[in-house]
Amino acid sequence: MNNSTENVRKIKEDILEASFEVFAEKGYSKANLNEIAANCNTSRTPIYYHFKDKENLHNLALNILIERYDKRIDEILYEDVTLEEKFDNLIDFFVKHSRELYRWQSDLSNGAPDSSIVIYKEFLKRQYEKIESVIEIERVKLQHPGHMSSKDLAATLYLLSNGFFVSLNHDLLDIDVNRFRRSIKELIKYTI
Repeated sequence: MNNSTENVRKIKEDILEASFEVFAEKGYSKANLNEIAANCNTSRTPIYYHFKDKENLHNLALNILIERYDKRIDEILYEDVTLEEKFDNLIDFFVKHSRELYRWQSDLSNGAPDSSIVIYKEFLKRQYEKIESVIEIERVKLQHPGHMSSKDLAATLYLLSNGFFVSLNHDLLDIDVNRFRRSIKELIKYTI
């Protein structure tokens, strides 16, 4: 690769990294391209040239987050452990990353472009489908049809987890993480 190509690649990476940080901190509506340009020591011109506009840049920054989380969630869900342990690990993961996820979700509900919302909804849909699939795989292993359909159990676990996540970030309820963890394990145990 020649120096010119390497420089262009580096500029694009720097812009994406700076945009990710600015969008994560300020959200779409409060972020501006001047700040992103300043954070990566460039002008707005390369941003427009390589990324077209603020909306496209936001979508690409959101994809960075989604790719990172998609990969880690796959590792957790397809690990060779029990379903209870998988959800235990998912809870740990979401507690660890709750602030970052919450900032991005807040951004999406407070002025982010529709295209970013579509991207995030697709991410959530994939996670739900993975959970349903993992439940179904566990039932096949156990040769047990379960007391609740895989789709219903996946929906219940997914909604409980999201409710916990929202409560955690808003201090809505004084919920102990270990109590939530035990409750999820019991739910899985009695419905799988």
